Amino acid sequence: MPGWDLADRMALRALEWTWSRRDSFRLPDDVTDPAVSVDATLKPLGELAQTAAFVRRSSAAGSPRRRLADDCLRFAWDQLRHGQVLFDLLRSEPVAAYPLEVYAPFPGAGLRHRPLEEFGAFLAGTRAWQVAEHVPTRVLGVRSVLRDLAIGPEPDPAEVVGRTWLGGRPEPWAMDVHAGYALTHDVFHLTDWGRRPEGLPAHLADYLGVWLPAWVETWLEERHWDLTGELLAVDALLPRPTAGQETWERYAAAQAADGSVPAVGDRLGPGLTPPEVFAVCHHATLVAAFAAALVDARPRHAAA
Repeated sequence: MPGWDLADRMALRALEWTWSRRDSFRLPDDVTDPAVSVDATLKPLGELAQTAAFVRRSSAAGSPRRRLADDCLRFAWDQLRHGQVLFDLLRSEPVAAYPLEVYAPFPGAGLRHRPLEEFGAFLAGTRAWQVAEHVPTRVLGVRSVLRDLAIGPEPDPAEVVGRTWLGGRPEPWAMDVHAGYALTHDVFHLTDWGRRPEGLPAHLADYLGVWLPAWVETWLEERHWDLTGELLAVDALLPRPTAGQETWERYAAAQAADGSVPAVGDRLGPGLTPPEVFAVCHHATLVAAFAAALVDARPRHAAA
């Protein structure tokens, strides 16, 4: 594991850049229009909320990192009009899970929209929700939301995990970018985005403990910082993390002086517009904040 100073510094700088670019996360006025892309508007804001919620929970009260995480979470809540945007979306798409997935990080910080929760509880009990077809990783995501909000029956996790890429424990050479992101999100869903590391089954933790070092090395060499960060976040959730100081220093070297982390490749050159910089950096920078905060939170997990 890296030194806590490195992890704390990386998380703080990533949040500082994110906060400085908060205008790029703003939702358009017509966000509930079916013609507006959810992936281009609501998805980045939901990622901001999920990251900020964990960093807030794992940071010392009154610390700069805690204050920034609070600010980011409150900003996201304000953009969602205190949950009303998600309520309107769920009413217009009653078989869609994403409004509840975006909402899930907020109640833990005391930010609630009761009508949304009540409507979500009703929908979760309908036949339409029970038979909705999702890939296994998405089923784990929906299960995590239902558990977080205590609003509906949860699918059997063992049965669902067995149908994921990770659950099949494939040959390690079969790893590619698509499988990598599926694997990391399986772990995030099983551990409630870092809140319950014990939610990762022991046999999967053992499998990851064997092969994560090789996969991390592969994506470090490829300078795929976004996937490297997600894999290091998974590593930080293992009972015995495998990534040491040298690995984390190589990853941290991708972070620019302003705190941003590019998704892939070298640091950004001049000439990019602010929207282009945001598109290239926002997700990898949030991942860096999340992964580094997970490392810093490990002593608290161990003590719990």
